[in-house]
Amino acid sequence: MIFGVLSVGMTFLLARRLFSDEVAIVSALLMCLSPIMIYYSQEARLYSLFVLLTLVSFYFFINYLEKKSRANLIAYIFFSLLFIYTQLFAF
Repeated sequence: MIFGVLSVGMTFLLARRLFSDEVAIVSALLMCLSPIMIYYSQEARLYSLFVLLTLVSFYFFINYLEKKSRANLIAYIFFSLLFIYTQLFAF
């Protein structure tokens, strides 16, 4: 459940970063009400973690494209490696 709740928050942050506050609210609401996210957040599998790590990795990738800082690059590589170690198909 924790990864599903964090995924809703990351969806909001990513949509706000890419679009606007209105789009971020709607996308977070859609993520929150999505039956598949609710179902997989209740299971003891890693599907909600996959979604969370994808969103976090993409968020830091967008940050790195906008600001070429070492911190953004390290965070992007770290979360991408976490995703790859969690699921081999992430590679």
